[in-house]
Amino acid sequence: KQILDNIHRLGGEFSKVREVFDVLGSHLDNARKKYDETDKKIRSVEERLNGLTSFALPSAEPEKSAIGILKS
Repeated sequence: KQILDNIHRLGGEFSKVREVFDVLGSHLDNARKKYDETDKKIRSVEERLNGLTSFALPSAEPEKSAIGILKS
């Protein structure tokens, strides 16, 4: 009887641990999905930024001249 009681108690403890483990697994799955979504968005923004920097940038001299005129 004592052995059966211990087995029954251990089964209850295992069920509780299993529930926590399953919840943790769900959280990890959700975190992975968000990570993948964010990675995809970051790559998209990165590609657009790279596309913008591939254009020739205008010279900084006219901008400096304009700033000098505004300060005068």
